[in-house]
Amino acid sequence: MSKKNQNYTNRKQNRFQPERMRGNVFVNNSGKQWLPRENGREAKVERLLRVVKEKKKEIAGNMAGYKDSGIEWIGEIPKGWNVSKIGYHLKWFSKKNEPDKEVLSVYRELGVVKKNERDDNHNRTPLDLTQYKYVRPGDLVINKMKAWQGSVGVSDFEGIVSPAYFVYEFTSKMINKKYLHHLLRGCYKDEMMRLSDGIRVGQWDLSSYKFERMPIILPPLHEQQRIADFLDTKCSILDRTIDAVSRQIEDLEKYKKALITKTVTKGICKKGEPERAMKDSGVEWIGEVPEEWSVKRLKYVLNSIRNGASAASYEYEPDSFRYVRITDIDDNGNLKQTGKQYLPKEMAKNFILNKKAVLIANTGSLGKAMLFDPDKEDEVCALNGHLIEAIANPNIISNEYLYFFIKSYNYINWVNRSYVQTTMQMLSAGRHKNLPVTVPPLAEQQQIADYLDKKCKNIDNRAQKRRQQLEWLKEYKKSLIFDYVTGKKRVKK
Repeated sequence: MSKKNQNYTNRKQNRFQPERMRGNVFVNNSGKQWLPRENGREAKVERLLRVVKEKKKEIAGNMAGYKDSGIEWIGEIPKGWNVSKIGYHLKWFSKKNEPDKEVLSVYRELGVVKKNERDDNHNRTPLDLTQYKYVRPGDLVINKMKAWQGSVGVSDFEGIVSPAYFVYEFTSKMINKKYLHHLLRGCYKDEMMRLSDGIRVGQWDLSSYKFERMPIILPPLHEQQRIADFLDTKCSILDRTIDAVSRQIEDLEKYKKALITKTVTKGICKKGEPERAMKDSGVEWIGEVPEEWSVKRLKYVLNSIRNGASAASYEYEPDSFRYVRITDIDDNGNLKQTGKQYLPKEMAKNFILNKKAVLIANTGSLGKAMLFDPDKEDEVCALNGHLIEAIANPNIISNEYLYFFIKSYNYINWVNRSYVQTTMQMLSAGRHKNLPVTVPPLAEQQQIADYLDKKCKNIDNRAQKRRQQLEWLKEYKKSLIFDYVTGKKRVKK
């Protein structure tokens, strides 16, 4: 027998052979159990239940060395840990008149960062920085209006922060700075939300009095150090992964906008087709367009355009209509079904959305828009003043094509130039009338709208999967920090 055939025979003889059966579980001579495909399901469930019960016993045994923290939302902590008010370990620090130092900011996801290294911070820095507060490496910095969102952290940098921030120096040797950094950022957002005052979410304010009387949990100092080192390592890995997934989402969004811009400027470009004859559009930031296209001001392609109501929103009332705001439109141009606000019928009667239209943000969120169809909504809607309603003239342009034009860089470039030319930070319906729009023949508009709808849905689905990954990573990081800084899990020596 050849060596190859001999190896095959040996493997065949050594295969697992069941020899007898006990109930629904087969057992071989070595005592190893296996479950048949059909009859073993019940035994498998029973085995899983036994594992769960054993785990519960193990956790109960571990918790025997625990005590009640006296903080309801934290629960039990290890017996050797203490609870103390945070104000016992910190002191208010308010040095000013350091205008030449670097401006810092506090981010929800990142903690204290150098402001000039971020391209997503649109808050203007004043010319006079003498009233900004001085920050040293190791100081605790809190944005009192966004502490409940996680805008708190120990600074690694020297610099200055807004006068609206709190700056504290550490005065106690009982607390590790990095441990407190992880504790506050990972566990105390909800507690700081509860302690903040204010009627509206965007105007909540955490007072220093309430903050300094907030109870915190303190392990022994050597264990604080172990926890801080462990979380620094773990969170660094997670942050890099979160950063990578975030960049993937950003790249997909940039690709989508570039695809939209190219298509509403040059048409659908297919491989193998001859290049189209082009002409100058007469608009610097649009460039060349196909010869058979035209470029018109928005006011010449619409049936109507108007601003929304300037009234404040209300919670639901029987005689009211849904009040559609910028924040109700998601990144994919859909109307959210959460966080709804309303407007009384009497106030809303002149701003009812009763026709198909393109809704365009006129302040803040550049390029945010949606295709609104009243027949697809389950309630009557009214238009908020931070949105514009543009209803297309169907003989010249379709709402669908106009929506994609608003989502292009052509629109963003026009908005940026319009902001430069005025001190107004709101582009009203009147100013939008002068927006230059590329206008292909109607049949081609429909082809472009269908093409972009299909392409964008595919990109959005990919981006949504990344967002789900991002949310999972953030939740995992949050639970990891909570478990270790509250002693539910311990760092081994």
